[in-house]
Amino acid sequence: MTKVKRFVSGVLGTNTYLVYKDGGKEAVIIDPVRGKAKIKSFAEGEGLKIVAVLVTHGHFDHIMEAREWQKEGAAVYIHEGDADRLAGTNTYASAFGISAPPCDPDVTLKDGERLTLGDMEFTVIHTPGHTPGSCCYLTNGYIFSGDTLFSGDVGRTDLPGGSYSQIKESIRKLFSLQGNYIVYPGHEESTTLDAERMHNIIASEL
Repeated sequence: MTKVKRFVSGVLGTNTYLVYKDGGKEAVIIDPVRGKAKIKSFAEGEGLKIVAVLVTHGHFDHIMEAREWQKEGAAVYIHEGDADRLAGTNTYASAFGISAPPCDPDVTLKDGERLTLGDMEFTVIHTPGHTPGSCCYLTNGYIFSGDTLFSGDVGRTDLPGGSYSQIKESIRKLFSLQGNYIVYPGHEESTTLDAERMHNIIASEL
C-alpha cells in the first residue's frame, strides 16, 4: 500500500509530499518547499531513505529545498520544459524576500516516461499551461498535480510561460485517464478526479 504524508509550508502554503510504501525502506519527495528537518525526522522515524525529489514545475515555492535534498543524495527530477527554472536564478523568490537556490537537475523528463524509484513506479504526464514544463506524477491510484489541477479550480495562467489554452488541454488529458484517482495538488486539500470531472470550474469548457 502506498502512503502519502503531506507537509504544508512556505509563504504560499505549498504542499510537499512524502510518498512511500507501507513497510518499504525508500521514499520520494514531491515539491520540496520548506521544512526539511521535519520531513527528515519523520522519514527517519519510519525507517525511510529519501532517494528522489520529483518537481511538478519550476516556480520558486515548489523547489526551495531541492538543492538541500540533492546534497543528501536524493536525485532531482523535473520536466525538461522547466529545467531552466530550477537551474536558474528565480526572480519571483526575491519579491517575497526569500531565496530559492539554483539546482542542476539530475534527470530531465519527457511526457509518458515511467520511473522506478525504490519500490515505486511513477508515470510522468506533461501538463503545460501553468508553466511550459508543468507535469503530474501518477502512482498507484494517485495523481500529484502540482499547480495544474486543484479542487474546483485550475492553476493560474497569467504568469510568464502560462497559457489558458494549454491548461485546458492538459485538464482534458487528465480527465481522459481511465478510472478515478485521488488528486494531491500543490496547494490546498486533496480531491478526486471524478469530483473534478463533475465540478471543476473548467469542466464545462471541455
